[in-house]
Amino acid sequence: EAEGLQATRDGQWLLQGDVLIKQGERTLKTRNAKYNAEEQSFSVDEDVEYADPNLKVSGSSARVDQTRGATFEGAKFELKDRNARGEADRIQVTRDQQLKLNGVRYTTCPVGEEDWVLRAGDIDIRQRTGLGIGRGVRLDFKGVPILYTPFISFPVGNQRKSGFLFPTFGTS
Repeated sequence: EAEGLQATRDGQWLLQGDVLIKQGERTLKTRNAKYNAEEQSFSVDEDVEYADPNLKVSGSSARVDQTRGATFEGAKFELKDRNARGEADRIQVTRDQQLKLNGVRYTTCPVGEEDWVLRAGDIDIRQRTGLGIGRGVRLDFKGVPILYTPFISFPVGNQRKSGFLFPTFGTS
């Protein structure tokens, strides 16, 4: 859906004004978008919002492709079912719901109460297998770095994984 549309003979379309693109449960909202009919891809060079049942992303630009998935630049994200959020320089979402994040800042703390923050050069989250892999990972607690590892593998979701288990805090 768009307020206006310009098309050329070579299959390039320019969608203008309050653009809404839907595919099943996925939606993409922006002000203007370009569609390439030959490649079946959309590109957005301004603010964009994407949502599906598991993920919400807002970014400064995006490219959405039928075969390769979506790539967002300068993005903020929210993993709805995990109560997690963060920011990344680049987010790639593949068709099989794998997330690749570069230049990541991630937390599950409530907004305004970021007690712990995970920072990483890149993180791959494989939602179907429930596995996350991080490279160049640093864990900050209350703004103080407490752990660094060049590589870490961790469970995504409620499944436990043997090896290093993150501590839980409590009082009694």
